[in-house]
Amino acid sequence: MFLNLVLNDVMQTVDRCRDILSVITELISFVTGSPKRLHWFKTFQEEEESVSLVKFCPTRWTLKASSLRSVLKNYRPLILFLQEVASERSESSAKASGLAKALSKFQTYFMLKLMKLVFSRLETVSSALQKRSLMLDEAKRMIKAARESISELRHSFPRFWAESLAEASELEIEEPSIPASKKTPRRYDGGSGGHVFHSTEDLYRQLYYNVVDTVLSSLDDRYPADRWQHITNIEQFLAGKADATYVSQCYGSDFQTERLKLHRDMLLDIATERNEPPVRTLEDVVQMFRGEEGEHLRGLLPEIAMLVKIALTVPVTSCTSERSFSCLRRVKTYLGSTMGQTGLNHVALLHGH
Repeated sequence: MFLNLVLNDVMQTVDRCRDILSVITELISFVTGSPKRLHWFKTFQEEEESVSLVKFCPTRWTLKASSLRSVLKNYRPLILFLQEVASERSESSAKASGLAKALSKFQTYFMLKLMKLVFSRLETVSSALQKRSLMLDEAKRMIKAARESISELRHSFPRFWAESLAEASELEIEEPSIPASKKTPRRYDGGSGGHVFHSTEDLYRQLYYNVVDTVLSSLDDRYPADRWQHITNIEQFLAGKADATYVSQCYGSDFQTERLKLHRDMLLDIATERNEPPVRTLEDVVQMFRGEEGEHLRGLLPEIAMLVKIALTVPVTSCTSERSFSCLRRVKTYLGSTMGQTGLNHVALLHGH
């Protein structure tokens, strides 16, 4: 769910991303909203061997990547189709003309390509996070890998810029240009001029870094380091790197402290005797306790078995978490639009369980 919110933060923060997404949404609706126009558009696709356009999912942001990819792969057919519709002088010609002009701008292609780059990376992680058997430690590593992947994009602008210029030239899109600078009203800052970009590359570098940095900032806000601390403390105890103080304070009378420590020590001794890899994560313990081979350990070390069961109930993903927005649309209907946050939480729990 949080990855949806990360992308939503990008759209809310970066105006150009919001504007481009609005154009693309209108574009897809325009083409697919009429059977006649859709059939007409397919004649242009046949010449380019393009893929079908994919409509935007209204509730799951991370699924928009497939829509963005379909627009990029159909970029030339879309421009030719819109220009053809605009020349017909029909009711839809004005809208087609406006969409054609928008697609002919380098900024549209650049931002579309950049958004696809970011959305695709988060879409991959989002799909992996939807596993019902996902554990918190695994989710932590996935989010860390996603952040590293996005962070690496900060070093890829020269290559991205060169690719964008080459592809735009091949598509016969307008060359990038610097918009006229606008003077800030005197009542705001004394009438001083805004920042002036000396080259188009500087302008688009700033746009590129703005999107990437917004994603990184939102990931840090949505997934703070202390969010993972609980499972880390449990893993440190199971690995023998910490005592039972945290577990005892967290779960109180659910465990007998001395017995829990004894069972932990026995677990580590058993792992050593079997010449198995040292216990480092919760997943290592789960593997030892899993199935028929671990049945005797579950009976021999009930305190550890109970701790593992409790740790595994830490909510990582609510079933298919990306669909929770669709659930919200069903729960909070127009008739229940005045529902407060507390009431919504209660109804959502009933809906989910």
